[in-house]
Amino acid sequence: MAIKPLSNKEIKDNMRDLKKKLRSTTSHAEEIRKKLKNISVISDDSDLVKNLGKSAHQSFMKPLLNMQPVVLEIIQEKCDSFVKNFNIDNLNELPPKLLYNKTWKESVEDLVEISGEILNTL
Repeated sequence: MAIKPLSNKEIKDNMRDLKKKLRSTTSHAEEIRKKLKNISVISDDSDLVKNLGKSAHQSFMKPLLNMQPVVLEIIQEKCDSFVKNFNIDNLNELPPKLLYNKTWKESVEDLVEISGEILNTL
């Protein structure tokens, strides 16, 4: 697919926008902050949502509920046990598995299997 050259009008518009940005005394981050300031997010605990009718409230909350994974009980127990038994004082230095030395910790076979599982989900 060939790239279509810009028209004279598009070039002039781009140059005008660039000059405007270069004249600006505010940083790019500040410009983004100003734009984001005008965006409002409706929280699920806002009065607006609390005062919705039952059907509208369920509709509003549905995406949120669909995004919350259910933690398997065995995983929750494992995490609870870890938190209960973890003692930072027993950790004099990081275990080798946690040290980053620019090498893979997993075997090539494991990496191939993991990559395959990831790609198969697509």
